[in-house]
Amino acid sequence: MKRLPLLSCTAAAVVMLTACGSVQHHERYSGHVIEANPDMVTQCKLIDSLSSSSGLTGFFAPKGVDNIKQNLLRQADAMGATHVVWNKANVGYDETSLSGKAYRCPTADHP
Repeated sequence: MKRLPLLSCTAAAVVMLTACGSVQHHERYSGHVIEANPDMVTQCKLIDSLSSSSGLTGFFAPKGVDNIKQNLLRQADAMGATHVVWNKANVGYDETSLSGKAYRCPTADHP
C-alpha cells in the first residue's frame, strides 16, 4: 500500500514536467526598438497600435506576456518604429493579452 502514494506522486511529477516542457520558447528580439514610457515619446510620431494575445495564463502568464512582447517588438521594428509604449497586460481566465503603441522618434540620423 505504501507504493500507491509514491506512484501517484511520480505520475503527477511526470505530468507537470511534460506540461512545463510544452511551453514554447521564442527567440528573443534583438533589434533596436526601445521599450519606452509615455514621457519618452512626446516628440515622436505615432505609427500604429499593437496588440496580441497568448493562451498562457495563470502561472505561465509572465511567459505569455514576454512572448507577446517579443513578437510585437518585431512587428514594430518592421513598421519602422523606434519606440514602443506598453499598456498594462491583461491576464484573464483563458488568455493573456497585451497592447501598446509604436512610435517613430527623431534620431541623429533621421530628425
